[in-house]
Amino acid sequence: IDGEYPAFQINYTRVVLGIGDLLNVDNLTSHSESAGRFTISWRDNSNEGSARATDQLFLALYCVELKQWGAKHAGSQRNSCNFTFEVPSFSGKSVEAYIGFLSADARFVTTSLHAGSGYIL
Repeated sequence: IDGEYPAFQINYTRVVLGIGDLLNVDNLTSHSESAGRFTISWRDNSNEGSARATDQLFLALYCVELKQWGAKHAGSQRNSCNFTFEVPSFSGKSVEAYIGFLSADARFVTTSLHAGSGYIL
């Protein structure tokens, strides 16, 4: 939370959805190229530290205007380097994006990252 009473506001860049020791990705980019779709891309860092190609993505989008979350677990591995999330209910809205990974056996998790703010066409 940032600001001073009574003008408090949520600092979305500091929201954390998961905490763990698994190495997260870097060089994140995000964009929307078509209606109701949000794509996030990253650099494959498999085999650096604890990161493995088979780690499973988790992606969450928060639409401030609708006060709703959209989340996706699995469907993409670390070495795929991108994922497109279909969220037609967020079309025409701004979102806050968060990304993280779970090990294939679900024993380890990354600390989530704020992957940016974006507008979904």
